[in-house]
Amino acid sequence: LALSIVGPMGELFSVTRRLQRGELGARVVPTGPPEVAEVGQAVNGLADRIGELLAAERERTADLSHQLRTPLTALRLDAEGLASPADRVRIANDVDRLEQVVSQVIQESRGSSRHLGTGDGRGSCDLGQVVRHRLAFWSILATGQGRQLTAELPGGTQPVGVSQGEVEVCLDALVNNVLAHTPGGASFSVQVVASSSRDWTLVVEDAGPGLPGNAVPVRGASGGSGTGLGLDIVRRTAEASGGHLSAGRSAEGGARIEVTFGPPPASY
Repeated sequence: LALSIVGPMGELFSVTRRLQRGELGARVVPTGPPEVAEVGQAVNGLADRIGELLAAERERTADLSHQLRTPLTALRLDAEGLASPADRVRIANDVDRLEQVVSQVIQESRGSSRHLGTGDGRGSCDLGQVVRHRLAFWSILATGQGRQLTAELPGGTQPVGVSQGEVEVCLDALVNNVLAHTPGGASFSVQVVASSSRDWTLVVEDAGPGLPGNAVPVRGASGGSGTGLGLDIVRRTAEASGGHLSAGRSAEGGARIEVTFGPPPASY
């Protein structure tokens, strides 16, 4: 009898210590006498609830940060209309720093949420549908800058192994790079194309000066007025789904960014 209690209690103690250290995926395998097994089930239920609350809190933080992109972009457009070149540069630099912080909060919040609890936590969505909805916002800003935005989105569904929020973050980062780092009036396009039987690729091209060396800048060393943080977030999101990011030159001589997302989980 003693052995049937000591073993399960030892595992219970071990799991609770792991939870205390922040390993929220730790769970007890309920064994032993009914009373001990019931305690194990209660610990698992408590851990599940803690994970759900933390995930919800971090998602709310990411959503709030995401909403800040709209006024930040509007502020950038307002800054471009200032008469003083010095003021334009100063405010644009301030907006850049704010956008970096916002992007970091979004990525870290959603990244932490994906790794809470058990399983890989991968989300899924219809890539074309999310891009179509988000471009309704960006098309207004593009028109305000005298830019032509071309969207080529296929019919049907394009399921990918990332959440709607993550796709929105990636698209926002790519389009914001176009608006912030290419001359006003430069056109750009957004496409969703099939890259394999199961993967889909988001392609953003512009008619700007292009990336230095046609390569994705290393975070913190983009060689331009940005820091490469936005593209780094896009790259990590793509790789987490089993995809990748690549850069090249567009037909107009500007940048061409291809973001391939892996397929959704089998249960999608």
